[in-house]
Order: sequence, then C-alpha cells, then structure tokens
Amino acid sequence: MKKKPTIPDLTIITSDDIETEIATLRADPDVRLAKAVDQARNSRRQYLYGLRSMKKKGQKLRESGVTLELLKAILNGVDLDETEEP
Repeated sequence: MKKKPTIPDLTIITSDDIETEIATLRADPDVRLAKAVDQARNSRRQYLYGLRSMKKKGQKLRESGVTLELLKAILNGVDLDETEEP
C-alpha cells in the first residue's frame, strides 16, 4: 500500500518577523565579517575585469598604430608633421 504524501507543517512568517530577523542578522558579527570578505573579493574582481578591458583596448589601439609617444606628442600640442621632416 502506498503512503500518502504528507504536507509539512507550514509556519506562517509575517513581514514583521522577517524584518526582525533581518535586523538581527545584519547586527551579527559573523554576517558582518562574511559581508566584508565578499565586498573585498568583489572589489578585486571588478578591478581585474577593468584591467582586462583596458588590455583589450590597448591592444586595439596599438594595432591601429597608436603609441604612448604619439599620444604624449598630441597631448603636448606638438605638430607631428613638422617633426617628421628629415
């Protein structure tokens, strides 16, 4: 004979109960520690992603002929046509 499935006891949690538990957990030092670790890890990941993006951008610029020297000359207002004469 098959067993009838049973429904577990459903505890009704009110919004006030939820807010109370959230406040309690936010004040817990273990939660604060874990949150700080997550923030540090995510911060380093974002920094890594930014560096990867800059590397790709730099590669594209280099492939198109842009160099640091050229950029410095442009920023300093040097007329490149005058400096290229032999």
